[in-house]
Amino acid sequence: MSQVGIVLSNDGGKVYGSGLISVVNGGWSITVSPALVVGQYTINVYDANNNKLTSDYLNVSSGSTQASITVLSPNGGETLTIGQLYTISWRSSSPGADQPVEIDLERKTPTDSQFWNIGTISTSQQGSESYQWKVSANDTTGRYVNGAQYKILIGKNMASGIGPVDESNSYFTITSSSTTARPPVISGGTFPTKLNVSETGMWSVNASDPQNGSLSYSVNWGDYSAGYAGVSALGINYVQTSTFTHSYQNPGKYTVTFTVKNSAGLTAQTSATVQVVGAVQPIITAAVAPVVSSQFVSPNIPNQNLGGFTVTVSNEPIIVKNMVFVLGSKPMNTTPVTGITLVDENGRVVAGPVDSTATSDNNRGTYINAQKFIFPGPVNFPMGTHTYFVKGKIPAAFANQTVLTVATNPVFGWTNAVGQTSGNQVNLSGVASVYMNPVTVVLPAGTY
Repeated sequence: MSQVGIVLSNDGGKVYGSGLISVVNGGWSITVSPALVVGQYTINVYDANNNKLTSDYLNVSSGSTQASITVLSPNGGETLTIGQLYTISWRSSSPGADQPVEIDLERKTPTDSQFWNIGTISTSQQGSESYQWKVSANDTTGRYVNGAQYKILIGKNMASGIGPVDESNSYFTITSSSTTARPPVISGGTFPTKLNVSETGMWSVNASDPQNGSLSYSVNWGDYSAGYAGVSALGINYVQTSTFTHSYQNPGKYTVTFTVKNSAGLTAQTSATVQVVGAVQPIITAAVAPVVSSQFVSPNIPNQNLGGFTVTVSNEPIIVKNMVFVLGSKPMNTTPVTGITLVDENGRVVAGPVDSTATSDNNRGTYINAQKFIFPGPVNFPMGTHTYFVKGKIPAAFANQTVLTVATNPVFGWTNAVGQTSGNQVNLSGVASVYMNPVTVVLPAGTY
């Protein structure tokens, strides 16, 4: 190469001179004009094809002696290991020998077009020309990235832009402190715990590689099917999240196992369980309880039998949030029946007490111009067939020989019925209305 192009500019980009300089014995030199003001300038060197060969800083100060600073080590070509101690050294000349020296770290990653200042290593090196630096992968000065290039930048009064500055002539590299590859680290994820048969679930796994390498993921669903995710791309501060979807065709409890593998072939595993419930919804049927026959009841006595019915539940226990009943009387009387409860076959009160109220609501054809009472629930019904009794206190206002009939229509009157285990909505569309055996009010002799 016989000539190089030289461009002299300041930090603001103003060009103070440019031209071709002859190369003699592999070197070149320029003479700085005395018209330049005190400050820091940049010299960019280009080849004949206008490709930048190198750049450096030029500091102009008053007086006959020019302040300068030169990086000695690391100056390019070195390989530093994370966790080890290294000497950063430089040479400086007067004036300004007593000024503090700032040491910065520059980095260029595989995706960067130039070196960037990524942090300050030290700001108070005064009266010395060396500094002991422990390379760290995690602090603001280290920021180790696989495949990146680094330079040391040393200067005085760098914030003002008028002091001498120099950087490593070429880049050095930083490697992991461990010579042995380490397995990936799984830091968590999101995993469903309950699904229905044929319902699609979504799982995500969060993992990282200590060497910042690529990761691949595999999963065993526990039902003899497996999945595989492709190799992830290398990134800065790399953390990969992998997401999978799957559905199960049979009820049961499954263990899902995820395996994460890095480029060194080392693996890490995590697992999660999911409960899959059957798609068949609970079924409830109701019928008049044959054990509660027509009978006589007396007024003003609590817990008189007003009727009974059976409930049959299959597949899983259910919960009913509201149960509406109607109470018809002949002759009609709308005086409230009080203290109404629902009692199971063991004498345990499962709902109530509530009082009836007058209503013209026929509960979709159950009984016209009757009274109504509602058990607000929740009422729990176990699996199997069980008998329940409606009990209450008849008011004295009812005439002798008044006939009372309790009825309910589960299709419309039993709302928000769900399975206790699955939470599935219970289908009551096939359940018939329940008319309980009537009871007859008998007043004491001489009171009517």
